[in-house]
Amino acid sequence: MIGGHARLRFLSPVWIWSALFVILLFSLHALTTKAFAETEYWFAGIKVIAVLVFIVVGGAAMFGLISIGDKPAPLFSNFIGADGVFPKGFTGVFISMMTVVYAFPGSEVFGVAAGETDNPEKNIPRSIKNIVFRLFIFYVAAMFILSALIPWHKAGLMESPFVAVFDLVGIPYAADIMNFVILTALLSVGNSGLYVSTRILYSCRKTK
Repeated sequence: MIGGHARLRFLSPVWIWSALFVILLFSLHALTTKAFAETEYWFAGIKVIAVLVFIVVGGAAMFGLISIGDKPAPLFSNFIGADGVFPKGFTGVFISMMTVVYAFPGSEVFGVAAGETDNPEKNIPRSIKNIVFRLFIFYVAAMFILSALIPWHKAGLMESPFVAVFDLVGIPYAADIMNFVILTALLSVGNSGLYVSTRILYSCRKTK
């Protein structure tokens, strides 16, 4: 198995896959704006479905509706136990926020997309208002369930916490599923980033 994995990596180096995805995204953007929109719709849809499934499955495991082996349902024990909500103080929240703010941009896409949106006076404000709701569902709720199911001293960097939760409830091929979701998420970032970059460059060219 070790030799087989090594041979597979030799035959398909990372740069080939990167080049293929770059060509794919560039080709889509070279067609029409609709091609970008349709692609982003499916990329984002996969991410949304994965997070919603995680929230439903994790919430059911949290309240004992789904068995997690021979362990009792954690309920809110990780929040009201001896360690509490902030076992190392509130400083870690501020430190992590620097990474979050840097690594999770995206709201600026609304401003760029406004130039190609039908009825932007109505659609853009409505989309911006939905950001708060979506952040609460896809970030706050997911992190709440993660914290409820995995104690802070057992969470590590070697395994995705989402994979750890799926493993707890016995979902097969959890790591492979999440790797696929992460791949689509990366393609989504590249897709939207290419869209924003090309539109800004085009606008700068028009203003000269």
